[in-house]
Amino acid sequence: MDRPNILSRLFALIGRRQADPVDKERMREMHRARCNDFRLLIRANNRALEGMSEIEEALRGTVPFGMSFVRGKAVLVASAVHQMILRINALSDNRYAALEEQFSRINQTIGEIVEPRREAGRGQPVVPLEAVGREHADEAGPKVVNLCLASRNAGLGMPEGFVVTASAYRMFMDHAGLRDEIHRQMQMADIGDLEGLAALSHTLQQQIVQAPLPPALEEAMLRARDALHANGKGPYLLAVRSSALGEDLPGASAAGQYRSLLNVEPDDLFAAYRQVVAGKYDVPAIAYRFNRGIRDDDVDMCVCCMVMVDAVAGGVAYSRDPVHLHMPRILINAVDGPPVAVVDGSRRPDLYMVEGVPLPMQNGAGSGPEEISAGKAPVEKPPAQDSPPKLTKVPAEQGVPLLTGDILSDALIFRLAEHVARLDVYFGGPQDVEWAVDRAGEIILLQCRPLHQTADRERTQTPVPEGMPAPLLEGGVTAAPGVAHGPLHILRNSEDAYACPRGAIAVVVQSLPRWAPVMGRIAGLVAEQGSTTGHLASVAREFGIPALFGIPGAVDALDGAESATLDADALRVYAGRVEELLADRPEPRNLMLGSPVHATLSKVAEHIVPLRLLDPTSAEFSPEHCRTFHDITRFCHEKAVEELFRPDERFPREAASRQLYFKRPMQYRVVDLDDGVAEDADERFVQLKDVRSIPMLALWEGMTAVPLDAPVPMDTRGFMSVLIEASANPELDPATHSGFTQQNYFMISSTFCNLQARFGFHFSTVEAQITDNPDENYATIRFKGGAADLDRRLRRVRLIAELLEARGFRSEVFEDALFARMEGLDAADTEIGFGVLGFIIMHSRQLDMVLANNARLAEWKARLEQGMDTAVQAVERRRADGWKVEEA
Repeated sequence: MDRPNILSRLFALIGRRQADPVDKERMREMHRARCNDFRLLIRANNRALEGMSEIEEALRGTVPFGMSFVRGKAVLVASAVHQMILRINALSDNRYAALEEQFSRINQTIGEIVEPRREAGRGQPVVPLEAVGREHADEAGPKVVNLCLASRNAGLGMPEGFVVTASAYRMFMDHAGLRDEIHRQMQMADIGDLEGLAALSHTLQQQIVQAPLPPALEEAMLRARDALHANGKGPYLLAVRSSALGEDLPGASAAGQYRSLLNVEPDDLFAAYRQVVAGKYDVPAIAYRFNRGIRDDDVDMCVCCMVMVDAVAGGVAYSRDPVHLHMPRILINAVDGPPVAVVDGSRRPDLYMVEGVPLPMQNGAGSGPEEISAGKAPVEKPPAQDSPPKLTKVPAEQGVPLLTGDILSDALIFRLAEHVARLDVYFGGPQDVEWAVDRAGEIILLQCRPLHQTADRERTQTPVPEGMPAPLLEGGVTAAPGVAHGPLHILRNSEDAYACPRGAIAVVVQSLPRWAPVMGRIAGLVAEQGSTTGHLASVAREFGIPALFGIPGAVDALDGAESATLDADALRVYAGRVEELLADRPEPRNLMLGSPVHATLSKVAEHIVPLRLLDPTSAEFSPEHCRTFHDITRFCHEKAVEELFRPDERFPREAASRQLYFKRPMQYRVVDLDDGVAEDADERFVQLKDVRSIPMLALWEGMTAVPLDAPVPMDTRGFMSVLIEASANPELDPATHSGFTQQNYFMISSTFCNLQARFGFHFSTVEAQITDNPDENYATIRFKGGAADLDRRLRRVRLIAELLEARGFRSEVFEDALFARMEGLDAADTEIGFGVLGFIIMHSRQLDMVLANNARLAEWKARLEQGMDTAVQAVERRRADGWKVEEA
């Protein structure tokens, strides 16, 4: 069908006095085509608005989402909006072609936000550690930069080595053609499906470990490797560790989520590098980024290659207690041998608590990095102290000697504590320091990063309220503070993790990083083994999940129990739900707010969600003034209704509609968009009993449930009284046909109704879609007009907004215009809401005339509330009768 000429052909057909059957059928076909365009526009409008609502809901940050959500919703809304543009131009003979230009501009802006241009890596592929400075943060990663700065400031040695940079990572990804392929697969992934995520993880990692390295990168890595030496001590091994960009964002630790390989043969460097890069797509790493709102594209994997330390002891030191920040003590966890057992939580370490360490002073607040880069050493000035530092030693197991008692002297512990305190001051906050002691007794710095802080606690153990039941478990250490309740779930293997219910109290033997993927769904964590300095403890504090570690036998003790209340502060686990403990717990931490993914969606939403095109009567209500996708949807929706029945002497509106008949002919006409009227209905009239549109019947019940009042005495005179007389004329009753009124149009299908209604000086548009799917349901009203002065019109529109909001609508008021909407409710509630709108459009017409002052608001509010109750009851009765209409 030739769409551009459809109207002219339709006009020509209508203009004939006696159309033959062929012409009539053509006219019907043209009408069906136009109704189809309108119906498709409405569907696209609903899809667009649904997408906008999902974006607004996501911006609250209560549920994690990734970039696939951001891209998906942006594409969904853009597709729906463009469909609306195509349909409005089909209806209008391309009258609104300028919308295409506005759409392209908005869509391009969104695309640049979602997929920012990334410069190809042009930095050096390899940088020696001794050359790394603050300027390398975007090339070496924060972990490596902090290590190098910390080593120079604290006067501690660090292993020799080099870093394979972010530029090298991008070079590798582009050379192997991996970037686009990984991007494609990540977009299709359901990150919440841990089992499916495991399959994706395996696929991506295999692609990376099998990909060839660029020759230039191989050459640079070989040169750096060959430059290393083991200080004349013979052959050496390498530690190949991750240092991802974004790994240490504020509030995000990524502790243990990326891969590190130890004791790597120098000849295996290339394979180890690929393995560490592939670790970016380990299940814990993908899940962590998703839960923390970190964009996958922002995480370039730098890799640090260091000579292995032949450690006799090692561990992790915190410059402050991570659970009790008010307590001025340094915590040092230690095991014999390398520190990895402390880091991954596989062994319970010795604990050294050092109190009263003199803090070093620097030459200026925050000036440490500049002094180091300029070759200046910080000036120490320990404060005056009345007593020497205090050292408390807690062995890994009660009644067992310290693992490191023969290795770590008190003097060495105090020296380590002083270095850790120096780093706290230098970096301006608590630090998490990984360290080792070599066979020469020297302290070697392996890692330094910000320590994630929790809300401060005044006690290690809270008092037990009176009448509390006996706990199922008691003891251990607080790895992360708080109280939680949920179903108990034992984690022994990956299948248990896949099946872990949301809000569970998880119980594990070892506090291993492999359990990190469930942190986004559990409410609490109990571990038989582990310490406050392990990676999983860091993640638990970061996520705000109460965690209790170091309780032998916890798995057997809790296996079979249905639910439990975990009080990590009091070191207890209770059976069932203990309300006394849960009453005052804080709200769960919102991890998405402020995250990179959340920030991206927020920027995208600025070009999608705001509605600035509010007043259809304004000169600015035009394609050129559409600044957001919401503006375009509003414009298209408004103009579609106009275009469907644009006044034209060649095309009378009556040609595509039938007059409504209820006891008598009425001033309403009905346009059947699809299946809104019985097929055997009269060709000239639509009787109410033949209407199959549930939304229209619900609206009609509201319109007619309460008889219209007689004209109300007014307090204005002169010309205004004439206008009042016109607007209050009894002939405007909907049950009366009158030449004084303009014809009003119902556009209907079985699930849709739009009414354009003008009574005197008042104009309103109401619309609803009501289906069995609550996500598709909505009811809206646009109300404007009146003959009174602006103050009275404002009182009326604000009163209506207040009344509708009490009935579940969201409303916006723009001068004397009202826009209100309810959505997402089931069919029954939406029918009631639409019936309320029917009552409002009939009984608010004279309000602007009678609301002379605020004193009358209460009176009319009560009257209208009573009337709305009557309308609701009428809708409920008609619904209970199956929407049968009696003509008597």
